[in-house]
Amino acid sequence: MKKHYDSAVTAAVDYLSYKERTEQQVRIKLREYGFDEKDIDEAIAELADSLLLDDSDYAHCFVQSKLAQKPQSLRSLRSKMKSRKLPDCIIEQELLALPENSDYENAYAESLTFFRCMNPTEGDADIKKLREKLMRRLINHGYCYDDVKSAVRQAEYDFFHPEQE
Repeated sequence: MKKHYDSAVTAAVDYLSYKERTEQQVRIKLREYGFDEKDIDEAIAELADSLLLDDSDYAHCFVQSKLAQKPQSLRSLRSKMKSRKLPDCIIEQELLALPENSDYENAYAESLTFFRCMNPTEGDADIKKLREKLMRRLINHGYCYDDVKSAVRQAEYDFFHPEQE
């Protein structure tokens, strides 16, 4: 059931009340409600002025939230932000703010978790198959081959040779 709103601002605020959204998501929703472009532009400007709508802040919170849940590749984060209709310049700005080696670090963290879950033994004949499975998985998650190769090698070594305290 479509709701009827007296103004585009009211409709946008209602739409934003559930969760933070991007400017483009709000524009699309207001078009669905039947508002004309002039009203939409004015509503967007008013919301931006009142800081209820900020794509840069949205992108920052989105990236931090995703990385807090689990390690992710920059390629994966870029794809997820694009699907939320964020402008390319904001996406790139947010990804550039991440540490330079974050893809390697995230691939390493995923690799170590994988080894801990699978719990192989050092002389296990299936270790090569596990390593290949892990590498395919990480590449499918958007990590580049060089980062995957290095991260898997280091995680495997650290798993089998933990530092002695």
